This record gives sequence, C-alpha cells and structure tokens, in this order.
Amino acid sequence: MEVAPSWADPGVCDLSPIDPETLAARRTEQAHHLRAERQYRDHAKAETGIGFSPEEIAKQQAARSEIRAQSHEIARRLESVGKSAYRSDSLFLWAYFVHSQKREPIPNFRRICLLPFVAAMVRAPKLAALEYYIERNPFCRFWTFTLGKRCRIDQLRERVQLLHRRLSRLSSWLRAEYGVELVFRSTEFGTLEASETGQKNGDAGSVEYDENGEPLFHPHAHCVVQSLRGFIPPRRWSKMIEAVWSYWGHHWDAGASIRDARECCKYVTKPGDMLKLSAENLGELHEAVFGLRLVAPMGQLKKQIRERKEAKKTLRRYRPVEGRTGEGMVWREVYDQNAFITQDEADREAYWEHREAVTMARETAIAAQTEPGTAPDMDLGSNADFCRVFARLSPSLGPSGVKEPRVIVGGTHWNSRAVTEHPLVVRLWEDTVMEFEAGAALSVHTGTPTVRDSETFEFVPDIPERVKPPSPPIFEPEPSR
Repeated sequence: MEVAPSWADPGVCDLSPIDPETLAARRTEQAHHLRAERQYRDHAKAETGIGFSPEEIAKQQAARSEIRAQSHEIARRLESVGKSAYRSDSLFLWAYFVHSQKREPIPNFRRICLLPFVAAMVRAPKLAALEYYIERNPFCRFWTFTLGKRCRIDQLRERVQLLHRRLSRLSSWLRAEYGVELVFRSTEFGTLEASETGQKNGDAGSVEYDENGEPLFHPHAHCVVQSLRGFIPPRRWSKMIEAVWSYWGHHWDAGASIRDARECCKYVTKPGDMLKLSAENLGELHEAVFGLRLVAPMGQLKKQIRERKEAKKTLRRYRPVEGRTGEGMVWREVYDQNAFITQDEADREAYWEHREAVTMARETAIAAQTEPGTAPDMDLGSNADFCRVFARLSPSLGPSGVKEPRVIVGGTHWNSRAVTEHPLVVRLWEDTVMEFEAGAALSVHTGTPTVRDSETFEFVPDIPERVKPPSPPIFEPEPSR
C-alpha cells in the first residue's frame, strides 16, 4: 500500500503513519538529492566561462542553424501532405541562458525521427550511454547487417521489422552458443542522392527507382556486439564468424574494434539528402517508419540504462584529470539533479493543493454539519497560464561567446520575472557569475563576439557592480532604525 506524505491530514484522509523503512528511504533520497546538487553545481562552475575561437563559434552556430532549417523544411513538406509535424501552439519551450539573459525558442516538433532536430535530441542520451559502455567494455565490435536488395517505400516497414526480429534472434543465439550478444543497433535506410532535376541517373550512389518512378531504399543496421566472456581466441572467433554467415544468409560485415561510437548511431538518412525527396515521398516514409524503434539499446546496455534511471542517475561529460584519465572529455555517472527537481516540484504542488483541499473540506464540513473528508472535488485551475523552470542543463556555448549554464523553461507564455527570480536560477547565477564574467572579459580581448544587451533591473545598492543578481531581491530589506 502506498504511504501518504507526512504532511497529509489524517482528519481528512484515512492515512497510515510512516513506517521506519519509508522514513529511511526518504532520508537516503534526501542524501542523494544533496549529492546531486553538489555534483551539478561543481560541474557548472568548472565549465562556465570556457571560451571558443571565432571559427569554432561560427561553425557551431552554422550547424545549429542548418539542422533547424532542414527540420522546418521537412516538417513543412509533411504538413503539406496532411501529416502533423508540430505540436499544439498553446505550450512553448525555451532554453534560457542564465547570464546572458537570452532565451532561445525550442521548436515544437512532434517526435518524428525524419526531422534532424528531433533525431539528434532522441539519440543524444543513447549515444552517451553507448560511449560510456564502450569505454568500460573493450571487447566490443562493430557489425553491419543487411537484408539483400533495395525495397520500395511500401515494403520498407515490413523489411525493417523483419530486420529487427532477425537481429533479436541472432543475439539470443550468439549469447547461448558463443557468449556474445548485441548491445546496440541503429537502423538506416542508405544515402539518398539524386540529380538536380530529381530524375534517375546512372551515377554510382544515386537513388534507384523502380519501373513506376518510386525511390528504392536500402535498410541496414549498425550493431555493437560484446563478448560476455572476455577475450575470445582467434580460432573460436573465426568459427563464430563462419557460423554467423551461415545463419544470416545475406551480406553483412564483421567490422573491427570501435574507434568512434558515433559511427554506430547516425541519422536514418543524411538530413540534406532527405530534402531531395518529394513531399509525397516524405509522407509515405513517415507512415512507413512511424512507431519503429530505429535506435535501440539491447542486452547488457539496455539493462544498464534501466538501472541508471531507477537509481536517478545520469551521464555527464567531464574534462580529463591530469594523471588519471586520458585525453578528451570523459563520461561519468552522477546523480541526476533534474530527477529531484521534478519530484520536489510535484511534491510541492501536491502539498499546497492538499492544504487547499483540507481548508475547503473543513469549511464545507462546518457549513453542512458533516464529517470532514466529504467536500466536493475542487477545480484547481490546471488550465491556468503558467511559466516555470523544468530542468537545468550543463553549460554550453551562449550568446556571449563562452560557456554558461542553461535552464529549460516551459509554459503558455514567457514571464521574465518568474524565471529570473526562480530559486534554482538565482542559485545557479550566484554559483557561476565569477567564472562567467572572467570568461566573458577574456572573450572580448581575444576578439570573440559578445552580446550583453538585456533588460535593466533594480539592484540592491550595496552589492558590487560585478556580482549584481539578475533580478530584484525577493524580500525587501527592513529599514534601519
């Protein structure tokens, strides 16, 4: 039986007292929450203020703009053939840069894997999990599987489903016979290339068309396989490869060791090549792949991701520690600060809603001379306008040319005061303002463009200029006597 929160009123609801196990679990959860906060704040301080060269900034901005433009164009074509590519206009999301005080609208695309913006967002946590897994499991290899000849759009869904089923059976067979299993698969449809007029040409790599002029696709899967028994002797490995050839029956490639996990997790088709398809073809392609899991962890990797989620942990990139780690950023498993934000926010909302219900129940009981707990259901105004902070993100390149913290804000409208005065935003600003100011000043001297025009605020007069908060104080100081 679910135990009610400690603040609930037994006079209104029939609640059981908190048992020792639940109390111990809450204390453990509180300790994890404090650790998550400490880890995130330390990480934000370490990353804030790191600058980039003008060339790197221009490259990142161009890549972001290109992905968004391609996604909007594909979405427009899908909308033109009756496929809904955007969500409701009643709710909006923004990425808010804490120090620059700039907000970046997040497109309200539906979860359609053909849109590069959505595909990148969906694959990011899976790619992180794969990189983390490969770093700690050296006995991984990169294999690619196909199912023979190309197919039309109306055959694509059945072909992909068959490919996924056969890969699942292959993984089970390899696990039983050789102690090897598939831990990741990413399905692609091949690179699409066409002439400028969209007609079939004879160049190698161009789109193939059937007798009716329909494009043909080549579904294949990039897979990561892992030995569960450690090192496999060459003779046994060769025997397994021969057995896979006999089992699979179609062309496949037993690649070497994995140097870059990103090669295993790509888009279903290159974003630029997707634009060479007509609106009708894109609509048919959307129907063909709707609901299919084209990027999927399997086996031990899937189990590891589930355990990490249950433990309320996440993966975060850290800079290498001299003498302890190699070159380049490394993944670490830490407690997820946003998992506790969601719970705290929900618990806080439930607390105040419960208090309102308790008050209404008592007043109704007195007026109607009935027992407490018989009050009618209340309309708590769930459709009211709102603007709130949903999550905190790791620092990234901001409008000022240096890294700075971001938060995800959602609501029916933008409310600057609700965001800048949010306790999480204020604390994040206080923790990282010195690092940001130092990085921004250095960025100016090195020629990196800086954007600092923002709305003005009234500040407490005794705070130095360089550490002024981004919003007015919540509580006015009492006048001196």
